[in-house]
Amino acid sequence: MKSLLFIAALALVAAQAQKPYTSWSDYGGSADDAQYSALRQVNKANVGTLKLAWSFPVPGASGRFGFNPVVVDGTMYVLGPDNAIVALDAASGKVVWTHPVDGRPTDRGINYWQSKDGADRRLIFAANGFLQEINARTGVTINTFGNDGRVDLRADEPRRQGNATGTPGRVFENLILIGSAPGESYGSALGDLRAFDIPSGKLAWTFHTIPRPGEFGYDTWPPDAWKYAGGNNTWGEIAVDEKRAIA
Repeated sequence: MKSLLFIAALALVAAQAQKPYTSWSDYGGSADDAQYSALRQVNKANVGTLKLAWSFPVPGASGRFGFNPVVVDGTMYVLGPDNAIVALDAASGKVVWTHPVDGRPTDRGINYWQSKDGADRRLIFAANGFLQEINARTGVTINTFGNDGRVDLRADEPRRQGNATGTPGRVFENLILIGSAPGESYGSALGDLRAFDIPSGKLAWTFHTIPRPGEFGYDTWPPDAWKYAGGNNTWGEIAVDEKRAIA
């Protein structure tokens, strides 16, 4: 019942103006990950009268319903059968398009981004060690992103593991910020945070969670720790203060 109520609430989001906390175009509802909705259509007085408007079956997806749908301009993006990304009409539940995914997308959701004029709209997700983008209107791979629509998350560092975290990262302006899921042990792969340019897929910056020579905190580690130590990752959610540009 809770899942059905959540779907109904997300469907209501699709019709709202872009006022603070009245949309759900980000994982967790907003860049600051508030997981809060200011909508008032569903409240304590009427929640008991809600009825199922529609449902979308996802056979074989047991345990995957931590996947957070996003809703933009009347379209809901969800995890579908066989790990596909599916666009649904938020009012009716009808399938708009389906994008097959090679591998398993990030467990808890995807990211949405659009250009300032709204002409370019993209969905961003990681699967099989590759960051990928598809057209939010059509579900077609955006081939100008990275190498034919994919960025190898292991390419920039031999000790890097390709797995993104269970969470999808966070969009800030024209950047997608992602963590890593290399494991927690001392000799695990690197757990750095990275930002990639959304239009091109180029690496914008890397924050080394184990500092390297000349970086803040380097003196708190053994001198060569950055060469062999690992883990130290951001596997949880990333929140962004958009006004101060702090993640």
